[in-house]
Amino acid sequence: QRLRKVKRNTFVRELGLVRTVVSTAINEGGIAVENPLNGFRVKREPDQRLRRLSNTELQRLISTECGSSYLKPLMVLALETAMRRGELLSLRWSRIDMERGFAELQKTKNGHGRIVPLTDTALSVFSGLEKKGDIVFPMKLNSLTQSWRRLVKRAGISDLTFHDLRHEAISRLLEKGLTIPEAASVSGRKTASMLMRYAHPDPVKVRQKMML
Repeated sequence: QRLRKVKRNTFVRELGLVRTVVSTAINEGGIAVENPLNGFRVKREPDQRLRRLSNTELQRLISTECGSSYLKPLMVLALETAMRRGELLSLRWSRIDMERGFAELQKTKNGHGRIVPLTDTALSVFSGLEKKGDIVFPMKLNSLTQSWRRLVKRAGISDLTFHDLRHEAISRLLEKGLTIPEAASVSGRKTASMLMRYAHPDPVKVRQKMML
């Protein structure tokens, strides 16, 4: 019944959560029951996206009218910093060091904070924003998602999510020559395997390097 409503990989994640809850109840709560999910497995489907953002698409996004004054700055910062949506929306002016060129994320998806280096382009985005309190982007996640969908549609671009910008950013970091540990420290990925899941080298650029 659940698989009629959600994708298979979402269902697998939900099963894992329930399995962990029951295991915790058994091991830490002393509840003497069998975990009914121990012998139940559902195979994940390959869900790695290979979507890259072309320069033409980027220019179309930049030139297309948008109702939100925050969306395009968020888009550029996502490409420049490889931050997640939630991380961008949690940015505080008090944690941005414009002089040294760093932004501090106190808490991220993996539970750890990190220091994100800011490029000149990223710094120029922050310089152009009006300060309205300590939150840099006073915008809800749902509003960001809806505004992005409208912008992509107006720009005539298909199959591009805001999260794809993070994939693009990580791929660009590696193409610039950053080492895997360096790219991981910027993006917040904890292992090389997790990082490479997001990295999609441009085959044209790879071929050019091979021809040197």
